[in-house]
Amino acid sequence: MGLVVLGLVVALGLLGRGGKDEGTGTTPAGRSTTTGTTPAAGDTGSTTAAERRRRRRQRAAAARIVRLQVLPSGPVFVCLVDARGRQLVPGSTLQPGAATRTFRSSRFRINLGNSNVRLRINGRLRTVPPSSSAIGYEITRQRGRTPLPLGQRPTCG
Repeated sequence: MGLVVLGLVVALGLLGRGGKDEGTGTTPAGRSTTTGTTPAAGDTGSTTAAERRRRRRQRAAAARIVRLQVLPSGPVFVCLVDARGRQLVPGSTLQPGAATRTFRSSRFRINLGNSNVRLRINGRLRTVPPSSSAIGYEITRQRGRTPLPLGQRPTCG
């Protein structure tokens, strides 16, 4: 009778573990069962397909976002427009030391009156090449700064 009870306890123990040999991380057939991730405290370790898709979309969206801050080193006219067409700096002359806040968008178009400015793009400081005339750029995460021809530069009124 004792052997039958012991046999049942062992069988239930194996069923509760899913048939895995916890010491080696393999199933009895020798296949690996590691997933490469460890569940957070209180997490059962199971994520739904919808949750994985949501996380993947969030990571992809974050990878497309560019952060931009305008840092004038002298008086400079600035017209800054985001991907939605909103004027973030509406054609203002910024004075030295009057840095803008850091803006976030998937794309920016900027029109600068001169080169008295530095741009902080995704945390990296970029200078603007010396120029006596207006300068325009499109700024994206993938391509960085791309010069804009006169007809494609934003106009702020």
